[in-house]
Amino acid sequence: MEAEKLTWEKIELMCEKLANQIKGSGFKPEVLIGISRGGWIPARIISDMLGVYRVASIGVVFYKGVGKTLDKPKLTQELNVDIRGKRVLLIDDVADSGESLMLAKEKALALAPSQLKTATLNYKPMSKIRPDFFVEETTSWLVYPWERKEFEKEKK
Repeated sequence: MEAEKLTWEKIELMCEKLANQIKGSGFKPEVLIGISRGGWIPARIISDMLGVYRVASIGVVFYKGVGKTLDKPKLTQELNVDIRGKRVLLIDDVADSGESLMLAKEKALALAPSQLKTATLNYKPMSKIRPDFFVEETTSWLVYPWERKEFEKEKK
């Protein structure tokens, strides 16, 4: 499968664009939630750019290989911080099918934040959910720098 391999430099630029979009919208999150595993690194980078240092994690698994998914996404780690009454930004690397993002959003909303928005670096038009914030729309299979080894191993 042909894939677009993203560089660390591109990721940093995308995170900067995403942070500027969020700032420009007037949304001021109090807590960032990175969806593991792909959303952890963007959440950490964006944390610095937004000056939001409460960074939490929620674990969701859906893909089990390149283009291969489970029947439905599974929660692997509960949200590890109280978000009741807080403005929350849920971050992932890509809204591909949208399944992982939808499950994470559902779980977060059940914890009663005052406001919840979603952000991804990339958005695919076939996704079941359109993030509130995203940088690039694509239909390509994407390989992020933090998953390059996983992708190369899969190709063998």
